Amino acid sequence: NATSPVCMGAPFELWLSGTGDPTGAWATPEGTLITGPSLSISSAEASDGGEYLVVPSIGGCAGGSLSITIEVISPQPPALADTVLCEGGSLTLVLPGGYSNAVWSTGASGNTITITSGGTYAVTAADPSGCMVSAVSEVTVAGCDPHLPNVITPNGDGWNDGFKLPPGGYVSAMLRVWNRWGQLVWEGDAAKGAFRGDHQNGEPLSDGTYYYELLLNRADGSAMPYTGYFSLLR
Repeated sequence: NATSPVCMGAPFELWLSGTGDPTGAWATPEGTLITGPSLSISSAEASDGGEYLVVPSIGGCAGGSLSITIEVISPQPPALADTVLCEGGSLTLVLPGGYSNAVWSTGASGNTITITSGGTYAVTAADPSGCMVSAVSEVTVAGCDPHLPNVITPNGDGWNDGFKLPPGGYVSAMLRVWNRWGQLVWEGDAAKGAFRGDHQNGEPLSDGTYYYELLLNRADGSAMPYTGYFSLLR
């Protein structure tokens, strides 16, 4: 009896079962001969894969030869790259699809983890074949100044189409926009959705100069305010 495939580095055992306490003469794929009721490998290597033969016996009476083929497979560690966390922001580390039973060095479980500080983050998980693997990501912290637009051209060409901030040194970016008469025309989280030149009610705004107040809320609870203006050109 045995279970195949076997993950490289994992132990496995072959044994005889039946009445009368059978024992056997075992031959490994490399030709090594071992006598006993079982054959144990403490850490599987590539050379341990192949056909195993055993001649069972009970009380000195030998039976016919039996064989089993063991496949030794290589574990597939996940690609978990080193990365940079913007100071004051958050970052999500993600395992690729197919991995399961993940446990992180923080004690969290699951295929994703959201972090707010730098350091070394390790994870152990089962790969798509069921082998236990591990990976480490070194997360360094850097200052990331936000890039604030001075012109918006919401024409759909992919350039300056809206006021939206990419992930950075904040967890939310609360934006409020006023027209030149001091009327609030739009507010929302610019880290999740862009201001694209439309009024909060959905009506397109006219070309001109607009003024904004931006509050970048950081992971530690602090906030950074910004004020300014931009031109809207269709």
